Amino acid sequence: PHPHRGLPVADRRGRRHQLRPVRCLGVRHRVTQAPRPCAPGLPDPRRHDHRTVRRRRGRGAVSGGPRLESRPDQSDFDRSDGDHPPYPPQEAPRRNMPVHSSVLDLIGDTPIVDVSELSPNPSVRLLAKLEGQNPAGSVKDRIGIGMIQAAERDGTLKAGGTIVEATGGNTGLALAMAASLKGYRCICTMPDKMSSEKVKLLRAFGAEVVITPTAVPPDHPDHYLQKARAITAATPGAVMADQFYNEANPQIHYETTGREIWEQSEGRVTHFVASAGTGGTITGVGRYLKEKNPAVRIVGIDPEGSITAPFFNTGEIGEGTPYKVEGIGNDKICLLYTSPSPRDRT
Repeated sequence: PHPHRGLPVADRRGRRHQLRPVRCLGVRHRVTQAPRPCAPGLPDPRRHDHRTVRRRRGRGAVSGGPRLESRPDQSDFDRSDGDHPPYPPQEAPRRNMPVHSSVLDLIGDTPIVDVSELSPNPSVRLLAKLEGQNPAGSVKDRIGIGMIQAAERDGTLKAGGTIVEATGGNTGLALAMAASLKGYRCICTMPDKMSSEKVKLLRAFGAEVVITPTAVPPDHPDHYLQKARAITAATPGAVMADQFYNEANPQIHYETTGREIWEQSEGRVTHFVASAGTGGTITGVGRYLKEKNPAVRIVGIDPEGSITAPFFNTGEIGEGTPYKVEGIGNDKICLLYTSPSPRDRT
């Protein structure tokens, strides 16, 4: 751009522009003249008074620069000459945005966007629910506040207490965010395969992070779930959120996520597809959608190496192998998998 008043600079030969040379600080520039408005009979708000562009002796600097000759008022925009409709008002209407007392009030009610262009079948309308719009960046924000509120209601979590959780990162972020706002201490255990960015975020949210090895069996003392249980037992006033076995996990999805999907799709959803880690999202949403329409299909996605899909498809608990995908899949069968499942296919 031109260094004065943001005027554009044309190409070297000045093609497709009506140009006027101006000397600025000893450098010769070509400056385009602003286009006239399309509607006839209206004043040009961008008309330049080039008499204000002049050179100082010696240094060749520009004094002032192109300026507006006049500013249109609202009456100019309200006029119509018959062939052209009136100009729109200068100010767009403002939306009344509510002021929230806490960032926790922003959890849920996430938008849905049509991404049908990604579907290989043009007859299928594909919708994506943007759970990344939650304050801490994931669907786990819902269960973080849900499990804390459930512990507060049953009296196990008291003022100044400690929340401990075994997490792949996102649930820990949700718990750490809520704990910092509610005045609780938060301790998270994580496998060492998780990204360093998640560890830094957890600590930035005020959580204490304990890293554990990934390649150990689920019953090993160094497994991140067993480590969290040991920390809970050794810490006075501590409560383990226990997302893998906490009924508040699927319940919050039944009450919020499932209802939102049904209402946002106007009851026309035919398939719900989600990955499974704890199983809370797919269980809670699936239960709600099945109650509304038993014909809705529920499809779970599981990474190779996880034992969730083999257990669901065969009923047998196999032996998992390490996999690098973060946050989904499992190397154990938890309570949420053994309860009645609404999934049709995994």
